Amino acid sequence: MSLSTRGQSYLQNPEWFGPLMECIRLSMAPVKRPEDKVLNLAVAENTLCHDEMEAKLQEIRAAQPITRDLFSYYQMEGIQELRSALADHFNRYLYLSQKRPATAEEFIVGNGCGPLIESVVSCLADANDVVLVPAPYYHAFALDLCKRIGCVIAPVAVEMPEGGEPQLTVEAIQTAYDAAQAAGQQVRALIFTNPNNPTATDHRLTWLTDNLGTIFPRETVADAIRFCLDHQLHFVSDEIYAMSTMAGSDKFASAHEVALNDLQAPDGWERLVHVMWGASKDFGLNGLRIGVLHSCNADLRNALASTGMFFSVPAAVPGKLTSLRLKHCLDIQLLFARMLQDKAFVENYVELNRRRIAEAYETVAAFLESEGFTRVLRGEGAMFVYFNARYLQGRPVEEWTLEREREVWVRMLREQRVMLQPGLVFDHAERGWFRLCYTCASTDVIITAIKRALKILKEPPIRRL
Repeated sequence: MSLSTRGQSYLQNPEWFGPLMECIRLSMAPVKRPEDKVLNLAVAENTLCHDEMEAKLQEIRAAQPITRDLFSYYQMEGIQELRSALADHFNRYLYLSQKRPATAEEFIVGNGCGPLIESVVSCLADANDVVLVPAPYYHAFALDLCKRIGCVIAPVAVEMPEGGEPQLTVEAIQTAYDAAQAAGQQVRALIFTNPNNPTATDHRLTWLTDNLGTIFPRETVADAIRFCLDHQLHFVSDEIYAMSTMAGSDKFASAHEVALNDLQAPDGWERLVHVMWGASKDFGLNGLRIGVLHSCNADLRNALASTGMFFSVPAAVPGKLTSLRLKHCLDIQLLFARMLQDKAFVENYVELNRRRIAEAYETVAAFLESEGFTRVLRGEGAMFVYFNARYLQGRPVEEWTLEREREVWVRMLREQRVMLQPGLVFDHAERGWFRLCYTCASTDVIITAIKRALKILKEPPIRRL
């Protein structure tokens, strides 16, 4: 039986999907030599504090046996204990001013930020409606926003001049908005990732030879929120890297805080400003699949709660103690809630993670500099290095085409068993950019992977007649 039109559309994947699936297939294949092992630096994963996190969750696991309460249905939008723990956590680490503290009832929990952002945007926009996204942007937004719910991404151009400060401006947002309007499209929202992915920075960066860049400056966040309020657009702030800022950086400001303090709680902000976060990046728990929405918009929360069965996270409700033990438990929400409730552990973990991120970043960035790369964006948040392979010291800047960037990307995987992400998957118009995640393995492994990639990246330009 043939697929439906919708099912057939699911067979059409973004350009990065095929190489990523190839990378996964090669990763699972047996290898005879260490150099044949695939090193995947395309995945956004933080393993730097896995030892500490594993020990903590094992401790909680030992003290939290399974009971029959697990067998019953629960609040699909998130159990009360976790949402209360999340409110405390947000008020402690994100909403510092406490002018408008978060409450447990304002949270929705989903099985990862990808499925949850799809559900959120499905409640805010219809098929063929436009979502504005500053580019370059997180490549999987193409799945989250377009694959099933049929929205259209309109990139907001970010200027990245050589040696200057890349800028995200209100004028650029207005241009993207006007273009969609002129095409007869309805613009419904702006998705704003801060700290940024893939650049791991704000959009006022400096280059490797200058001082460190910063997180999105508060005025940029405020301008973007003000634009959305003026045009009655939803402002969805993706803050999944909020606590993955490097030691010494205190410049991150949540959109919730900016709306309250910088904009003085303008009319409509509670209805239109929404914050998303998750366990994957700041706590290195990609596999637990916990995504979080905080919104003061009761209609949005109620709409999501009514469809919670499609994105809920396995949960358990505390009950009587029993001698039953299971090696792999299903009570993910309760496990995460108990971890967040240990405030001393979380405080120590956050500081340790920030310190290790900074140390790993400096090592990797210094190595790229020693290899002659002169255009490396430096930031204070997230877990990526974003660099342009066309800019090598002592060599004329090579003019790359889209085909050249694609060829280099695929050859790194097939010939050197290394996976990076090229700028083309982030909708970056300038050629030659690549993103690598420096927290997905030990620094030694990251450097080994880069050395392999350099065998392709540093090849002399191929002259084609």
